[in-house]
Amino acid sequence: MGTTCRFNDALNILAFIGCIPIITIANSTSVLFYVYGKKLRGEDPYITQEFIKSYRQNFKQYFSYINFISVVD
Repeated sequence: MGTTCRFNDALNILAFIGCIPIITIANSTSVLFYVYGKKLRGEDPYITQEFIKSYRQNFKQYFSYINFISVVD
């Protein structure tokens, strides 16, 4: 139980830090679910490394999507 609580606490702190710039809330939330999903599947990810790696990958896609939407509107 203690390990799971520490995992959740660390993941929530990383997600909160990722949400500080308001525009990245959706990106940070998707990364939160990605890393937590890996934990549930039993892959036992390194929390910080997986979060940062996925955050960078998703940010590129998310930023492209936001630019596309802003041009279309």
